[in-house]
Amino acid sequence: MSNRAIALVMILACYAHAEFLTFDRQEAWEANWSLKPQLNIFTPEGHLGLLKFRKDINAALDAHLFVHPTNERGDVAGGIWSALSNPNDAPRIIDGDDVTFWQPAGSDPLDKWIVQIDLGRAVLAKEIRIHFPDEEGAKPFRQFSVFASTGAHVAALEDVYRFAPVYRTTKPNLDTYISFGFKPAVEDTTRAVEQLSGAGGSADFTAPEFTGDANTATTGGRNKVVATGQADSRVAVNSRWQMIQFIRFLVDEHQLDGALAEIEVIAVGDNISLGVEEKGGTYVNGSRATDPFFWLDGDLNTYGVIEVHQQFTESRGTALEGGLWWQVDLGATYWVDDAFVYWQKAGERLADFRLGTNNAGTGYTFFSSDGTKTLSGDIDFNTWIFEPEWTNAREQYKRHYRYLFNPRKVRHIFWLALHDLGWRAHPMELQMFSPGHPAEVVIQSNFLDLSALAGDGQPKVIKAIHYDADLPPNTQIELRSRSGNEMGEVYTFHNKIGEVVTEEKWNSSPKVLRGRVDTSVVVGEAWSEWSNVYKLSGEPFKSDSPRKFVQLELVMSTEDPEVAPTVRAVELEFVDALVNEARGSILPRQAKPNEDTRFTYMLWPSVTAENTGFDRLRLVVPDLVRADEVEVTVAGQMVAPTAMGIAADSLLIDLPQVVQGDSVQVAFTTRLVRNAAVVDADLGLSDAPGLWQDVEPAERRSNVVLLPELADSDRLIGDLQLSSRVLTPNGDGVNDAVELSFVVFKAQDAVPIVEVSDLVGRPVAQLTPVTEGPTRRFTWNGQDAGGATVPPGIYLWRIDVNADSGDAIELRVVEVAY
Repeated sequence: MSNRAIALVMILACYAHAEFLTFDRQEAWEANWSLKPQLNIFTPEGHLGLLKFRKDINAALDAHLFVHPTNERGDVAGGIWSALSNPNDAPRIIDGDDVTFWQPAGSDPLDKWIVQIDLGRAVLAKEIRIHFPDEEGAKPFRQFSVFASTGAHVAALEDVYRFAPVYRTTKPNLDTYISFGFKPAVEDTTRAVEQLSGAGGSADFTAPEFTGDANTATTGGRNKVVATGQADSRVAVNSRWQMIQFIRFLVDEHQLDGALAEIEVIAVGDNISLGVEEKGGTYVNGSRATDPFFWLDGDLNTYGVIEVHQQFTESRGTALEGGLWWQVDLGATYWVDDAFVYWQKAGERLADFRLGTNNAGTGYTFFSSDGTKTLSGDIDFNTWIFEPEWTNAREQYKRHYRYLFNPRKVRHIFWLALHDLGWRAHPMELQMFSPGHPAEVVIQSNFLDLSALAGDGQPKVIKAIHYDADLPPNTQIELRSRSGNEMGEVYTFHNKIGEVVTEEKWNSSPKVLRGRVDTSVVVGEAWSEWSNVYKLSGEPFKSDSPRKFVQLELVMSTEDPEVAPTVRAVELEFVDALVNEARGSILPRQAKPNEDTRFTYMLWPSVTAENTGFDRLRLVVPDLVRADEVEVTVAGQMVAPTAMGIAADSLLIDLPQVVQGDSVQVAFTTRLVRNAAVVDADLGLSDAPGLWQDVEPAERRSNVVLLPELADSDRLIGDLQLSSRVLTPNGDGVNDAVELSFVVFKAQDAVPIVEVSDLVGRPVAQLTPVTEGPTRRFTWNGQDAGGATVPPGIYLWRIDVNADSGDAIELRVVEVAY
């Protein structure tokens, strides 16, 4: 038995008759939902929550959580990269405990008193803090140096990195705590891309100035910083940083009692760009701006390739036409207020280009979207970051761009160059930082087979969905469902090096060049669409049931990054189906719009010994207002319903006896005004109020009625009638009001507008409709908008369906006389 099956059986075992499927523990969520790694978290009680991204983090403390490729060691996790002396104790310098420490072996030569930290990913560091013990036999190192590296290789086949000094002692050190920051390099720039709201600076962190030696370094206490003599703005406070992946600590004096307790690397924050693919993210790109995910991997040994160089002299048109663009779906919506772009500089990694020819190219724009769609269904992007082409000699050296802005929701990113010529640049990293919880995370359950989970193989009808959640102000959850009987498979073909290729290309390639074929399980054609949101816990199930499979979708969102929802439980309430299977059809399959038509719905149930059967029918007909001459037949015999009525587009019929395997027919007369009208049926049982079992179409679209005349017409208004063309508002009870009625075709969701004006065109009144199914009714009593009776005369009624297309306007004339 699989782990997933074990978890589900455990969930069901505690409920009699398997009437509930509950997700309220971590193991249940993990076994049955596609959670978002690094986004979904669990409380100690097993409740589902959202991660809160941090600012001013110690990047050394969680280095072990990040894995990166190397030339010689393969994929390695962050941590202690090397310790040439006493390696067993070296992890103590990144364990978050100032009491533990590392000491080199006294017998080792001084050139081995070196320890190197691998942060697991490149981070934007603001400060390095060094802690030393002060006890008998373990004192602060008096003379030492600290070097840092971005992690970019300088050798093609070896793990060789270029290190630069960031701190060294210039006199014997006696302090137990030293911290130092960084000064801006010539390549660095920080700016706000919009007017920043709120107070400048960080609420809980002031960046220390670069010092570089013990004479001016901050010492003595964790919270002390170098004073700047002025109140820094948010931009100034965030202008001192350095990209770092490796820290090397070298002891410069042979000191037998020297020891190192902790090294903290204070970074800007959690980089939300990491792990995009694992979170369900995707990307597309132009032909000459490839590999956007290399911008987002925290590794300076990979980079996006902008393949347009000075030797290109003919423009292809716009940068979009020239292929200098890419688009990324981050897999979730984040609150973002800080972004950083790192472009390769001269001599970095294996580059050999000259300094002046490889900055940020000829300018670019980042567009962002929170996932909102335009009316045409496209992603609605807004300008986010604009970086113009450099125009003076100083700007040509810029490589590292940090952008500050007010918190915004970001799900999709579109990068576009300003020009398709003049490029000679390699973007190495795009990092983004959040002020708190993600704005929206969407997760889906696995495809749940309730009959298999219950272990009896019997179909189940889902009655309701229950949920329990903690919802602080400005947070919410949304729960939807869908269901179906069949699953499909989608195949993804790869070549030998892992690139996605077409099936035709894969089949035509030699076997030695073929790669793996991935198989994904997807929903079949007959699955229902995602339901409307369940607004209240305990609402009746909104999708078709029973079906073999059901899937749930959960949206967790917040408008305030400081807080997030927590889901305590989601629960499906279900019972055995009334019949094993029920299929139905409607005849005729075609009708004339808004004309009385005699329909017959035919139902064929099948049962087993465990089924109870049904004694209630519900026919759901779009815009149903009346059903005339209803006749019900069971097993070929006419029966008299014990009750019958119409409610909410549904014809409700109570049968005189319980039906199991017998066929049922319901004949009725009504009108249809919607093309491709779906006529659904549900089965119920008087002993189980609120329980409805969905009837499946006997064959594809056998529950659909077409209105061909309507499909070929632009007509939106039909059966337009005026109760009288003369209005006499004198209170005698005869023609004191005029009623206008009409049927709306196609645009049933439109809100028609009826305006009354005089013959000059001056507006007199706007009427409010009463809706009865497809019919809209408007009544005018001869009064203007102020409630005064209008003068006698001719008045024009303008009827506007208020639809986007079609013949939507009609005019009528009414005479007022008294």
